[in-house]
Amino acid sequence: MDFINDFKRRYSGFDTSGKLIVVLLISSLSIWLIGKISVPAYNYLVYPSGWKQPLFQPWSAITYAFIHSSILHFVGNAIGLYYGGRYFLNLFKSRHFIALFILGVLAGALSFTLGTSIAPYFFNKGGIVGASAGVYAILFFIFHYFAEQDLRVLSFTFKLKYIGYALLAIELIGVTSGYNRGGSLAHLAGAAVGLYASAKAKQGNMIMEPIAVVIDTIKGWFDRSSSKPNSSKMKTVYRSKNKVKNSQKPNQSEIDAILDKIKESGYDSLSKKEKDVLFRASQD
Repeated sequence: MDFINDFKRRYSGFDTSGKLIVVLLISSLSIWLIGKISVPAYNYLVYPSGWKQPLFQPWSAITYAFIHSSILHFVGNAIGLYYGGRYFLNLFKSRHFIALFILGVLAGALSFTLGTSIAPYFFNKGGIVGASAGVYAILFFIFHYFAEQDLRVLSFTFKLKYIGYALLAIELIGVTSGYNRGGSLAHLAGAAVGLYASAKAKQGNMIMEPIAVVIDTIKGWFDRSSSKPNSSKMKTVYRSKNKVKNSQKPNQSEIDAILDKIKESGYDSLSKKEKDVLFRASQD
């Protein structure tokens, strides 16, 4: 029990991207075990090719993202989520991070269905697994929204847009070559979702909001079912005036000015006060 409590404590301290990485790791290990016990059960969680079989297992349009073909496959996606989360969660809400991931996953499944239905002899006929389409949605949102910002990896520094160009080139080669054509097609679909979401976000329109509302609703069901009977009792809570004042939502003009500064000089150019403003806006 100490191990479980310690795990819960550590898990609660992670940000949204960290929590998603943990969920992907646990789900992948669990489903690998299921595959050792029952191959048919495992196959019902993999997203199949063509258009007929997905009709009989629609849940696999989501579950395939929580399976990985190998440890390296998982590690690659975990790194993408880690770096994507560092940028995304500084400006945007956690619910939109998850919603964008889900949209990318669904787009990957849809593109795989279209590709294997229209050109079954060109794309692989098996199935797809992995969170890459969702990860690409987040990464390409970042590559577009923060195009001029730098990312330092080991001793190398790259502008985010050039990393995006490189990944696009790799996936285009993947689609045209004989290796993992269906997977690369799903990756490109996730990337397209991320680019479109970023373009709309710059116009003040978060296309992830409908998915975020659905997620909030489902989360609310679980929260209500797990709440204790006496948890709804009314309580008197005293809050200091200073705390209320500090937690007020920043106005939109202030946020826009900060975003303009990020575009011109990068996130690191912000003062502590400006970073605090963005943090409060992201928590709304």
